[in-house]
Amino acid sequence: MPPQIVLSKDYPVLRRKVEETLLTGQQKIEEAKVQTYWMTGELIQTHILENASRADNYGNQVIEKLAEDLRVHPSVLWRCTKFVQSFKKILATRQESLPKTLSWSHYRELVKVEDEDERVLLMRRAEKSGWSSRELSQKIQQERKDIKIPQ
Repeated sequence: MPPQIVLSKDYPVLRRKVEETLLTGQQKIEEAKVQTYWMTGELIQTHILENASRADNYGNQVIEKLAEDLRVHPSVLWRCTKFVQSFKKILATRQESLPKTLSWSHYRELVKVEDEDERVLLMRRAEKSGWSSRELSQKIQQERKDIKIPQ
């Protein structure tokens, strides 16, 4: 059996400071990730809209070329553009900002919700309740099951 470690009396202070530092750092990383994906989507979306007259499938071509050149999967770039498309109108018309407490994983789930009002409601509920992205995904799936589709 390994010897028992005797911790100094100021260990609880160290633990609290390290925990605060880690949590703050992780939060800043998530904020930067959301910001990065927003700006990426905005750049791509603006370019596609400005050059839409070039070809019917210009957007597809641009995203495929960017993905190849940047060595990222095209789905990442599509998610970025979907993110901007899903939230730009909400932010403009409601004059609010994206919650900083939600991660990129949360927004990846939210963009799957087609109805804008439902998306905003879920976004606010996730923020207020502190849902993880997995919990948000489960709520979205549950709400889809609760909707009765007429036959």
